[in-house]
Amino acid sequence: MTGAEPEDDDRSADTDDEVADRGDRSTTGGRESIPGGDGEATEDEDHSVGDDGGTADGAGSVTGVGSATTDDNTPIGDPSAPGESHPAIELLGHVRTDRRDHWIAMGIAAAVGLAFAWLHWFGLVLGGALVGLIATTPPRAPLAGFGFGGLVLAVFTAWLGGVAAVVALQMQPVTYVLVGASLGLPVFGSLVRWLE
Repeated sequence: MTGAEPEDDDRSADTDDEVADRGDRSTTGGRESIPGGDGEATEDEDHSVGDDGGTADGAGSVTGVGSATTDDNTPIGDPSAPGESHPAIELLGHVRTDRRDHWIAMGIAAAVGLAFAWLHWFGLVLGGALVGLIATTPPRAPLAGFGFGGLVLAVFTAWLGGVAAVVALQMQPVTYVLVGASLGLPVFGSLVRWLE
C-alpha cells in the first residue's frame, strides 16, 4: 500500500473463509484481492476484478464486462483500429467519392429530409445533417445544407401555389422567420460533417 493503513481496519481481522462466505472475493492472475475498501492495489498487482466484473488496470482505465480489446487497447470492432473499418463508414466513403452514387444518395437524403420537414420543423435539421454527411468535403456540407433549405422553400412555395406572393407580403415578419429557418436550420444540421 502506498498510504498508511488505518489501525482499526475490519478487513485485516477477516479470515479467508469469512471473505469467501461473503462472496466478494476476486482473483487476479492467481492472486486474490478484496474489492472495495480504500481502492488502492498492492504494488505488484497489475489488474483487479471489481464487483461488476469489469477490470481496472494500474493506469486507472476501466473496461466493462465483455469488452474485448486488442493488444494496443483498441476495442475490437472499433473503426479507428488499424485494418478495420465499419461497413457503414466504407459505404459513406464510397458514396462521397463515386459521382453517380453521390447524387443518388443526395436525392434520397433530400427526400427523407423533406418528408420529415413536412411533419416537423426538426426535419430541416435532420435533412441538413443527411445531406451534410454525404457532402464530399466538410466545407461543402454547409453548401449542401443551404441547397436543401432552398429546396424546402421551393417545395413550400409550390405547395402554396398562386397565393404564395400574397401570403409572403401579408405575413412579412413571419415570412422572415420562415425563410431564415428554412435556410439556417439545414445549414446548422449540416455541421455534423465537421464532427468526424
